[in-house]
Amino acid sequence: GDGVVCDGADFDMTANITGLYYEPVTVTWYEGEMISLGAATALSATSYLLEDNQPARSYPYVYTVEVTTGNGCVVRSNEHRVWVMAEPEFNILASDDTVCVDGNITFNVSLNDPNESNLIYQWKKDGVTQPGATASVYVTSFNAAGTHSVEAIVLNTASECEVTKSMDVEIMDVPEISSLTISADTACSGYEVLVQAATTGGAINDTVFYTWYRNGVELTGITADHFTEVLTATTDTIHYVYTVVATQPSAGCVSVAKSDTII
Repeated sequence: GDGVVCDGADFDMTANITGLYYEPVTVTWYEGEMISLGAATALSATSYLLEDNQPARSYPYVYTVEVTTGNGCVVRSNEHRVWVMAEPEFNILASDDTVCVDGNITFNVSLNDPNESNLIYQWKKDGVTQPGATASVYVTSFNAAGTHSVEAIVLNTASECEVTKSMDVEIMDVPEISSLTISADTACSGYEVLVQAATTGGAINDTVFYTWYRNGVELTGITADHFTEVLTATTDTIHYVYTVVATQPSAGCVSVAKSDTII
């Protein structure tokens, strides 16, 4: 029989008797301190089967078989030990609850017993096995908005205990600059203009931060969706090109830049 089995799995052992001269015989299995498991199933005159199922525990089950012959001789076998191992217990942890399209998200198998050994891993994404994704940590991205899933399969190679758990993750469209307006198309030096942007999409309930540029140079310290400034012309005519990018804390949530010009 198996020396190591998984919790909840059926297992069997076979006792083969040699030198049998007196029949009939009675064959009885025992586990531990003389706990009788009843009569064995005869596979033949010299081979007897025990089928069992035991809960996991931290020490082995010890089996012996007793043969009583027709003339009253009693023989006890050597011990056979069976370790019944608990299934790996774990949770899947994700670096983000919401992520935008093409944003990286890290999934991690968090074991209840971090010292558990003999484990191998396999990850699936949307039901598809991912080649090479065989570590306890899995980094991936999704190229379409919607609800997606990952599965972690953890196998204990010693006991053949295998456990699968899954997690859903919501993938959002990246934020989009839906409008960029300047309060005037043309203005004289000293005129104050209002520059304002609006966004759609992105991660729900996630703060939007704006990065502003004037003629390619970042306007540091401005992260709101609007600002005002007084124009200064150093020549007769100057173009001011304002550009904005919207960003959210969730991974991958960065918009395409949008620009507008005032003369």
